[in-house]
Amino acid sequence: MTVAHRNLMFAALALLLVCGTTHAQQAAPSRAIEFGAPQPVIDLGPTLARERLSEPGDPRGSWFSIDVQNTQPAPVTRVLTAFSPAGIALEFEQFPARPAITQVIPSDPMTIVESAPAFGANAFRVLLPPHRNATLTLHLENAASRQPVLAWTEPALIANNRQTSILDGLIWGLLTAGVIVSSASAAILSRMLAGWSGLFLFSVLMADLTTSGFLDFTALARLGGPYALFALWTALAIAAAIRVIDYVAPFEAFWRGAARWRDRVALAVTGVGLAAYAGAPLAGVLVRLIALCGAAAAAGYLSHCGRIGVAAARRLAPAATVFALVTAAAGFNTLGFFGVNLTASAALSGFAAAGALLVAVASTIPAEHSIGRLRDLREAHRQDDLQATTTDEAIQREWESAAMAASQQGVFDLDLESGSLSLSSQAASVLGFRPAPIELKAEVWTERIAPEDWDFLRETIIAYRSRVKTPFRIEFRILAGGRQTWCELRAIVTGKIDSAEHCLGLIADITAQKSAEAARKPLAAAITV
Repeated sequence: MTVAHRNLMFAALALLLVCGTTHAQQAAPSRAIEFGAPQPVIDLGPTLARERLSEPGDPRGSWFSIDVQNTQPAPVTRVLTAFSPAGIALEFEQFPARPAITQVIPSDPMTIVESAPAFGANAFRVLLPPHRNATLTLHLENAASRQPVLAWTEPALIANNRQTSILDGLIWGLLTAGVIVSSASAAILSRMLAGWSGLFLFSVLMADLTTSGFLDFTALARLGGPYALFALWTALAIAAAIRVIDYVAPFEAFWRGAARWRDRVALAVTGVGLAAYAGAPLAGVLVRLIALCGAAAAAGYLSHCGRIGVAAARRLAPAATVFALVTAAAGFNTLGFFGVNLTASAALSGFAAAGALLVAVASTIPAEHSIGRLRDLREAHRQDDLQATTTDEAIQREWESAAMAASQQGVFDLDLESGSLSLSSQAASVLGFRPAPIELKAEVWTERIAPEDWDFLRETIIAYRSRVKTPFRIEFRILAGGRQTWCELRAIVTGKIDSAEHCLGLIADITAQKSAEAARKPLAAAITV
């Protein structure tokens, strides 16, 4: 069938509809929609009458009719746009595109109807003269049984489009920033957590772009349509989230062999997403159900692990809770609990962007993938329902501090440009200062170096400035409080060869060792300092 024949068929069908509607108006009182009403936007959906017409060459097309009127003394202009109805994503088969108005035919020859591409590819402007009634016959593609059609005043639609564009830009900017932060952390610092977080946030960004219609006319949406594409991005986000959660709080700490099932579940979810993208019936619905249940389970799991003392889970739990609430609200919106709500989608995207920033920030903080530590915390809090007062990271720092104190070593950081020296508590004690973190100017700490050792120490550090990341060891003497102390320094220079920045390492008191060597005592003997 050629385009001319199809348009002729549409016109004939519309004429039949108009004639039938005119006859019905003569037989019964009209319930026409007032186009001159003060409301900036009117939902025509509840009043649309679906016509029982079908055409073999137009399987996705539907005809609707509606009576409109203008009781005002001046002409009234409204712009008609189609709106995705609630539950359209839960249909047995995915719609290949969003609902769209393709044709509007008025019964009154004085009523002017024209395409309004400035407001969208499928928007139509209707100008109704004063004190006139008309029946509009609409042809829609991919329409639901109860299809919302919105009639806007032009200023209201302009303001809505402007505000939506600004809000979408802000949301996409925040999501993109989250992706960049996580990806940069993964690339620069080689952190597995940041890598999986970057993939998760990228999938969330693409899902939001799909929801807003930004990708509708791209090759990505050509295969299965925007609803199927959204299901694919959601499935990829779920798969990445599984890996993020497992890295923060390994499932194997609770279930033996969970690592094997973790990968299988992630692959299975991805497979369902691909099936939805290919147009498999009910696959899109299944992805959305998995997202709803999975988000709630992730929030509960991370909250539990954070309660028993996993610091990384505590940082990620708020973001998981945000995504769980967003997913639940999106489910309610899909089921129609919010009606035809123009702000629901934008509000959900805004909260998702906030959760994405929390994930990005959490992914930049180092987190140790430790199954044994989580098992210990689980056993320690098996019988109580109280939140742990310390975390695994705090316990690890205490162990490290205890080990450092037992070895009588302290941490130092020498700024090679300014000569300032930063010391930990133990390092300050080794150099004869009060045992507390301290930062010293060059003239202060160099005075304590034995004069006969200073030149050797200085020349060694200068030599290793050109040998970046090469470990070295020096022994020298400190003069403080009228006594001489032997120190051992193990360090490394950081930065670039032409711009070395810091000398970092450990410093220890080896006076007892030196005394033992002088007295030729066996070094394996216990030494009390």
